[in-house]
This record gives sequence, C-alpha cells and structure tokens, in this order.
Amino acid sequence: MASNVDSNGASPTTVTDFKGPDFLSILQTPLFTFHIGEDRTPMKIHTGAVKGISDPLDAMMNNGMRESITGIAVLEDVDVSTFAGFCEYIYSGAYKTPAREALPDPQEAETEKENLFSVIEPPLKRRRYYPSHEQEYSELRRAFTNLTNRDFRVPAPRGLLDTHFERPSNPDMTFHAKVYVFATQYLATPLRIYALKNLYYDLANCPLDEESAEAVMDLLLYVYDNTTDVDEPGGKSFLREMVMTFVSRKARHRNIKEQLMQCAAEDHELLSDLLARILKSN
Repeated sequence: MASNVDSNGASPTTVTDFKGPDFLSILQTPLFTFHIGEDRTPMKIHTGAVKGISDPLDAMMNNGMRESITGIAVLEDVDVSTFAGFCEYIYSGAYKTPAREALPDPQEAETEKENLFSVIEPPLKRRRYYPSHEQEYSELRRAFTNLTNRDFRVPAPRGLLDTHFERPSNPDMTFHAKVYVFATQYLATPLRIYALKNLYYDLANCPLDEESAEAVMDLLLYVYDNTTDVDEPGGKSFLREMVMTFVSRKARHRNIKEQLMQCAAEDHELLSDLLARILKSN
C-alpha cells in the first residue's frame, strides 16, 4: 500500500493521502471503459476506484458528465503502459517499474543516437484541470524538498519506497515521468508523490554507465518536451526540477558529459537552461 510520507520524502497524513482501496465498496461499483491511446485499447476499471485519488476522473466517471452516462471515455494522449501503471496504483497503492527496452543492435543503436536530438516530439496537447489545490501543492512541495535534500546520495535506501515489486536492474525512468505527467493532468496528487519517489530512487541508484546515461538523457528530453517551468497547479514542475537538478549535478560525469556533447551538436535549447542551472549552483 502507498504509505504516508516520512523523513524519506513523504508528509504527515492529510485528506489527500492515499490510504489504500476499500475493495468491498469498489468491487460493488460498475465497470467503466477507457479507450486508451491512438489504437483506442479498451481498459476497464471500477467507477469507485478513483475516488479520493483524482477529482477530474471521478467527475468524468461518476458525476453526470456525458462519459458517466455512457460508461465510456477516450484518452488518446496517454499510452497503455502508463494507464496500466495508474490502474495498478489505484487498486494496490503501488505500480511495477518496467525495465527499459534495450536498443536492437549496434548499427540501429548508432542510427537512433544520431537522430535522438534532431527528432524531438512536440509536447502533447493536454486538457488541464487546474483549480485551486493549495494543500495538495504544499504536500507535493514538501515531499519534493525532502527528496532533493538527500542530494541523490547513493544508494538510496529501499525503505524510501513502499512496494512489494522487485525492481529491474535497468529501470525505465521515463515511465515514472509519464505517470507523473498523467497524474498532474488529472490532479492525482498521491500518485504524483509516489512517481517522484520512484524516480528519485532510480536516479540516486543509477550507475551512470553508458546504458543508464542514455536512459537519463531519454528522461531529460521527455521531461523537457512535456513540461515547462510553470506547468503545474501552483507553479513550477517538480518533475522538471528534479531531473534538471540531477543532470546538472552529474554533468561532469564522463558518460553524462558525452550525452550532453551530442546534445550540444544539435544545439538543443535545453542546454542553455542546464548551463544556467550549473553556473547558478557554483
């Protein structure tokens, strides 16, 4: 189950904490079908599963909106794996971190490297639900501060996370970012905190070998292209702040430096933001 945030990065119990599902009540509620992604993959969850986690999704499924009448909604701007992670979380209080997919072969990997910084997908067009949620923002800021004050010390303790899932040796860190972006869009504050904690854990335990340095750069590009400095309720993106902070602190590492040099060859604008951050910290 998801736990209250403690000295490892969580906050005292509040009305927005996810205390775990009441399965007896949830399983008696109707099923609701989401059609996910461009392929409209059908995925069903109980209408009671999102209560206390996401007000916008709860309203969509239960409060008289058109979707609540038909029992069907289309979410084209989220992929199936991200939504599956969300479903795992709402039913169990945790999600399984997937392994990062390996590049197919050296020649294809080299081609992908050459195109990595020249083909950048535009940010997704997302509906935004940003009413006043000052308490939730304060909780998220407190969790973020507690995490980053640890300064990415290695190794991050397993106690930072409250999950029974085994973690892969090569975690897909971008998956946490996608879950966070989804949770931000639908105001699922407990899931945002949980995704931040998972991302921090994987960054702090990242060996920064050649493969994981590429994973960090994939993460950085995704975050830079899907968030802004003022992209969240209350102000700045804590996801963007965490990733940029990590990369700026590790910029002198040989493998990170090589990735940034490739980025510099493509004149990617994130380098100017990153350089400003590095200079400010010195």
